[in-house]
Amino acid sequence: FYLWERGPLPKYLRPVFTFGTAILLFISLVSSWFLLRQRMPEGKGTDRWAHLDTLTYLQVWDPNEYTAIKWLERNLPSQTVVLEKSDGDYYFNGRVSALAGLPTVIASPLHEACMQGSWNKLTPRMADLNFIFQNPKQAQRLLQEYKVQYVYFGSKEKEAFPVALPLF
Repeated sequence: FYLWERGPLPKYLRPVFTFGTAILLFISLVSSWFLLRQRMPEGKGTDRWAHLDTLTYLQVWDPNEYTAIKWLERNLPSQTVVLEKSDGDYYFNGRVSALAGLPTVIASPLHEACMQGSWNKLTPRMADLNFIFQNPKQAQRLLQEYKVQYVYFGSKEKEAFPVALPLF
């Protein structure tokens, strides 16, 4: 910012500035590649590790979840509401909704709050979602209110609500 306030760079500094910028760009690209390789574990699906396609990732790392989501995508009408666990953002929330193209009660609360401009509608929705999974026998009214036709019970739901599975 200081350089721009002073006006154009003197001619003798331009090559230095250009070279320095090129070096910084090169270092950032190389370090990004190394960091990406380090974060992607070898072993499972190493021949397909470099995908940004979530379904490919899911097919390799959780084949049961992949099969269930593909079944939902193929067999349910596009407006079928599916209830799935949502406990925050950046934890693979809304995976059924996003990957099968089906609506859900709530997927990623932070993103939805940003889109709606407040948490006012989302806080009760999150409480209702947790109530449904924790008290499935008493949740019929809420399931009808949100027009839920299917309750998805995948690996995240089994981990968070192990007692609820037999009750659904």
